[in-house]
Amino acid sequence: MDKLTEVSRYIHENAKDLANKIVEFNLEKLDFEVPEEIVTKSISYQEDFLLFLSQAIIYKNEEEVAKGFIDWNEAHAHREETVLLDKVSSLIKPYPEIRLLFTEIMFDISGNHGLSLEEFKLIISRMNYAFDISLTESIIFYEEYRTEIATKNRKEFLELSAPIVPVQNGLAVLPLIGTIDSERAEHLMRNVIPKFPQLEVNELILDFSGVANIDLDAAEHVFNIHKVLELLGIKAIITGLRPQLARDIISRGINFNSIRTYSTVQQALVDLKKDKF
Repeated sequence: MDKLTEVSRYIHENAKDLANKIVEFNLEKLDFEVPEEIVTKSISYQEDFLLFLSQAIIYKNEEEVAKGFIDWNEAHAHREETVLLDKVSSLIKPYPEIRLLFTEIMFDISGNHGLSLEEFKLIISRMNYAFDISLTESIIFYEEYRTEIATKNRKEFLELSAPIVPVQNGLAVLPLIGTIDSERAEHLMRNVIPKFPQLEVNELILDFSGVANIDLDAAEHVFNIHKVLELLGIKAIITGLRPQLARDIISRGINFNSIRTYSTVQQALVDLKKDKF
C-alpha cells in the first residue's frame, strides 16, 4: 500500500473525529450558542466532506475530482442555509479560515505518514480544488436563487401596483403608483386591461397622482390604453397628472386632448356625478 492510499484510509477511518475537531474550531469563534441540531448537522456535513476528500486523494486526475465533487455537492450541499444568507459576502467569509484549518490538519496527517512534499502538495491541491468548486457552485446557486426571488417579487409588485378599485356601478379607478417603465406599461396592457369587460366597467379613471416618474417610451403605451379602452366600450378619464409630466408627454407628440382630465379623483367623481343628472 502506497503512502497516499494510507493517508486516504486514515482520513476515511477518522473522518468523524476530524469533523468534530473542525466544528469545535468554528464554534469557538462564535459569541453565541448554536443549537445542538445545527452542530450535529455541521459535524455530519464535515464528516461527509472528509470521506469525499479521502477518495479525491487517490483519484487519477483533477477531472475526476471535479466530477466526483459536483456529484457529491448536489447531494450534500446546504442549499437551505445558502438561501438564508442576505449577502454573498456572508457565504465567502468563512472559507479562508476553514481552508487554513484543513491545511493544518492535512499537514499533520501527511507528516505522520511520511509523505513527500510532492504528495502533500497533491493532497492540498485537490482539497483546495474541491473548496473552490464548492464556493463556485454555492455562488452560482445563490445568484440563481436571488434572481428567481427578484423575478417573483417583481411579478408580485406588478400585480399589486395596478389595483382595480370599483367605485360605483360601471365606474372604477386604476391608481398608478411609483415609476412607470416599459415593463409596467406592458403589464397594464396585457394583464390589467383585459379584466375590465368582466367587471362591467364603462368608465375608468386612470389616476397618475402616485406616479413619481414615467419612462417617456412607456408613457406612449400608457396613453394609448385609452384607444384600447374605446374598442372595449370604456371611456378613459385621467387624473393627477403633474404639470411637468404633462409637458414631457406633450413634447413627445402624445395627444390626449380627447381624454377628459382632472387634477384629482375627487374632482372627476364630482363631475361624473353631475353628468348623470
